[in-house]
Amino acid sequence: MNCNVNVDYFHIRNTLKKWGLFNESDILTKLNNEKFGAKTYNSRLAILKSFSTWLVKRKYWTTNPLEDVSIKKVKKTEKPDRKPFSEQEIHLILEAVRTNKF
Repeated sequence: MNCNVNVDYFHIRNTLKKWGLFNESDILTKLNNEKFGAKTYNSRLAILKSFSTWLVKRKYWTTNPLEDVSIKKVKKTEKPDRKPFSEQEIHLILEAVRTNKF
């Protein structure tokens, strides 16, 4: 994966660089110490789980410490109902575009 093109891998690479040297016993602590929102945390966790699985498969680590870590719940936010433009607002917008007012 090209880390300079794929944003998720780019950010996880920078996080790993920031952490410096780490091992299987402290990766979860380092991840939980980050100030990520739920969506970002879940995305990074998924990538790190795969990475940890690879490390175990290649015998760099003996266990995958992230294997049983659950994702964080994402809180849904309610968006206020949008109100359509009034006829007067539509007229003003179109007039501004026509005359290049702004």
